[in-house]
Amino acid sequence: MENWYSVRCIFYFPERSKGSEQFLYEERILLWKTESIDEAIKLAEQEAENYSKENECRYLGLAQAYQTYLDEPKSGSEVFALMRDSNFEYEEYLDNYFDTGDERQKV
Repeated sequence: MENWYSVRCIFYFPERSKGSEQFLYEERILLWKTESIDEAIKLAEQEAENYSKENECRYLGLAQAYQTYLDEPKSGSEVFALMRDSNFEYEEYLDNYFDTGDERQKV
């Protein structure tokens, strides 16, 4: 039986940094409907290699997968979750991992 899996892959863009920062990284999360989490990772890594060639970046070899337990994704469906233990209080945690000020995002 096929299930939906999301896989997050990390990329490095050596030629696309802005401002004073030397490096640019991208996290991409894609959905895959496959028989197993291992197959989803394999497909994601194949796609990551193609993406890196097309976009002049380097796939860093990190693929994190999550089984969504969805019959079909829809608006508001959880497609990825990752839990991390930390000694940081919540504001420090966000500042260190998600809101450093260097993200290229719409706020």
